[in-house]
Amino acid sequence: MFCNGIVTMQSMGLGGGFLMTIYIKAEGKAYSLNAREKAPMNAKDELYKDDPKKTKNGPLAIAVPGELKGYWTAHQRFGRLPWKDLIQPTIELCEKGYNMSKHQADSLTKNNLNNDPLLMEWFKDKDGKFKTEGSKIVPTKLCNTLKLIAENGGDDLYNGTLSKMLVQDIKDMGGIITEEDLLNYQ
Repeated sequence: MFCNGIVTMQSMGLGGGFLMTIYIKAEGKAYSLNAREKAPMNAKDELYKDDPKKTKNGPLAIAVPGELKGYWTAHQRFGRLPWKDLIQPTIELCEKGYNMSKHQADSLTKNNLNNDPLLMEWFKDKDGKFKTEGSKIVPTKLCNTLKLIAENGGDDLYNGTLSKMLVQDIKDMGGIITEEDLLNYQ
């Protein structure tokens, strides 16, 4: 799932969430895991009254991510391989880059790209034109994030170095997620 978070980052990834069902044949049991995103504590109706679109687009639409916490929880309960070994192939893919799929090219709208300097860096060429299907994408900053997660574990985004970095990045964009939001995510 880490690899899919790279090559289909428009649909899933560390900033999102998921629902998972895990069946353990030896136990004859199925387990469910809810790692969906949650609204930040400071998300109040007043923030969105003047412009309801703010609930879907922009920094006030950013939810507390659950994806990494879900992976980490599933790994701690059911995993057999070392955490770092699970992430290393994704780091290698990320560093080598991948060819953008038609689906990704079609999904990334120019409007969304133009509002995010990091996405512009990844998805525009040196002449400022939008990359097309087949273009090589190397999301360097995401590769560095994955290295920290591999080294520090899945809780790093919620109570470690990455939590501080994420909160500051979101704050710089005008978002409202706090370190407390991340720390309290369950």
